[in-house]
Parts: sequence; C-alpha cells; structure tokens
Amino acid sequence: MKKRYVYLNNAATSFPKPQEVEQAVLKSIRDLPQNVHRGGMFFQDKMDAHRKRIAKFLGVRNHKRLFFTSGSTEAINLIMKGYDLCRRHIITTATEHNSVLRPLYHRLRVNMSDATIVPCDATGYVSPDDIRNAIQLDTAFIVVNHCSNVTGTVQDIAEIAAIAREHQVKLLVDASQSAGNIEIRADKLGIDMLAFTGHKSLFGTTGTGGIYIKEGISVIPLKTGGTGYKSRELEYPREEPHIFEAGTQNYTGIAAMAAGVDFIKKQTLEKIQEHKKKLVSMFVDEFEGNPWIKLYHSKTKSSYTLISFNIENLEAEEAAFILANSFSILVRGGLHCAPLIHKYLGSEPHGTIRVSPGYFTTEQEMRELIEAVYKLIDYAKKQV
Repeated sequence: MKKRYVYLNNAATSFPKPQEVEQAVLKSIRDLPQNVHRGGMFFQDKMDAHRKRIAKFLGVRNHKRLFFTSGSTEAINLIMKGYDLCRRHIITTATEHNSVLRPLYHRLRVNMSDATIVPCDATGYVSPDDIRNAIQLDTAFIVVNHCSNVTGTVQDIAEIAAIAREHQVKLLVDASQSAGNIEIRADKLGIDMLAFTGHKSLFGTTGTGGIYIKEGISVIPLKTGGTGYKSRELEYPREEPHIFEAGTQNYTGIAAMAAGVDFIKKQTLEKIQEHKKKLVSMFVDEFEGNPWIKLYHSKTKSSYTLISFNIENLEAEEAAFILANSFSILVRGGLHCAPLIHKYLGSEPHGTIRVSPGYFTTEQEMRELIEAVYKLIDYAKKQV
C-alpha cells in the first residue's frame, strides 16, 4: 500500500497537478509525431496559441516578446550573459535566489562587472529608496525577486519600476514565486524583463518557463542552433520567437504550463489566494507569540503563499527530517537556495523550516502539521 504524505513544499514544485494539466501532457504526446516537424504549421499554431494565453495571463501585450525557456534559471542567465555588457554595474537584493546570484557572480567574474546588493528588513522587504540610492551612472539593470521564496514577502515592483524609468535603467523581475500566486501585469507595472517558471504555481511540469523582454531591448542569445526556419542560412535568425528559442522546444511542458494557466483562470486567482491565505493564517495564528517558535512573516507585505519558521533548540533541516520521517509531512528545511537573506532574518547559519501549502492542500492537513509542530516543540524542550 502506497504511503500517504502531506505535501507542503509547493514553493519548490506544485503537487498534485490539476487533471487538466495531466490531460494536456497526454494529449500533446498523442497528437504530435515522434519527430516534431519544427516548421510545421500545426506545431507553430499550437505554440503560438500557448504563448498568447500565457502572455495575456502575465499582462504582456505583445505575446511575440515572450520566449520559452527551461525555467527561470535559463531566463535569468540569458539576461545576465547577454544584456548590456558594456555597462558593468548591476543592482540586486539580499532576497534573491541562487538562480539570480550565481549567474550574477559569473558575470562579475567574467565581465569584470560590479554589483550592489541592497539589504532587506527582518521580513525580507526591500526599501525602494535603497534601490534608488544604489543606482550609478554605469548601472546596466536592476534585478529583483518579486516574492521571496523564504518569507513570502512581496516587493513594491511598481515603485521600483518607476525608479528604474526615472534613471533610465532597465528592470528584470524574477517572478518564480509570484507567477500564479499574485496578479502580474508586466506592462502596466513597467517591467522591462520578466523571468518565470512553469512548475511552481502555474501548475506546469518541470523544465518549463520563460522570459518576457520588452520591445527595443537587445539581448545576445544564450544559445543558437536549429529552428526549422531559414535552414539554408548559417547565420542564426534574428526573428521572434526564434532568436531565443534554438533547438526543439519542450512542447509537452509548454502545453502543460498553458493548461495550468487555464486552470488558474477557471478557478480564479482570487479564490486560490484566499485558500492559501486561510491555510497560512491558521499556522500564524496558532504559533504567533509562542516563545518556542520564531516566525519570519509580514502581515502587511506577505503573499500568504508560504510561512517560514524555526523551533528553539532545533535546526531547520533536522526538523524537516523528523516531520518527513516521523509524521509523513513534507516541508523544506535549510537556506532554500537564497543564502543572503538569512543574515537579515537572523536565521543563519541553518536557515528556516518552510511550509508552502498549495491549492489542493486541506485544512485537515494543516491541522496535522500544527499537531506535529507541537510535538517537535516538546522534543526540543527535552534537548535543553
């Protein structure tokens, strides 16, 4: 008999997937021949339809400027390694994931660039004024994590975008945690470049995502190769979307991501937000003020998609291990691939325990977690 787990790690990858997504995966496999005819009208029409739906969901008016990638990591690498290499200063924040920090440090080393890492407060919020004060004459762009994968705190992207425009600096937003969790209107907010992933709150499969690059922004392609288009030419085509989509696309994954977007629209983002907020609030209300629990949470700036905490006298990874092996509850313990934020949270060197419920998580499952945490507190007290 298969063991039952309570899955509370949706900030890493959403699970389970909606039936509509599973059906889209099967249909994409059954409808296409084994060797995808890249230049075929059937394939191109389907890809264009998926691109339009996802672009509209993200508030992108020109769907041709939305390019598919293997995820946010590839999307951010594309910008770090291909945009404005002449200007050498980059601004980012202490809340960033390693999908930003590692490509950034690669650029600093290879391109002899410089970076300013703007601090955050004890909940992971970054002051737009600190970003303003960090801008220099040779600043190439600003890159900001829209929603922290450690605390769930949402940044003021509209204000940061206004500051970027004022100083004629481009803004790259990492929407890995926000896409599918909170409303994104890329063009309305003034976002120049938007990286997103498909396997988290868009309910897609792993290995999918994309990058929106506003018209007029020139970026050197990260990879070149076959396109099924202008095959006689050895020079790589510059037309959209081929310029950033060399090789055979992950059509199955893209179809799944588009189906995930359709599912969100059908359920409504408001309903999904309301459900997750109720679940996270259950945990916050239960343990707020408990001397054995440290919550890393902002009631005013949180997305309410996750909650990070620690238990006195118990390391985060040990707590996550016990929850998984003794209670069959799957959470995440550690740094969450965001090493810099923990200095400001006071959670160095071991990080936090992160609980991220999904749309299919039940109140009963959250109650099971709460009961388990009380038992962990009892265990921690015995270690004193």
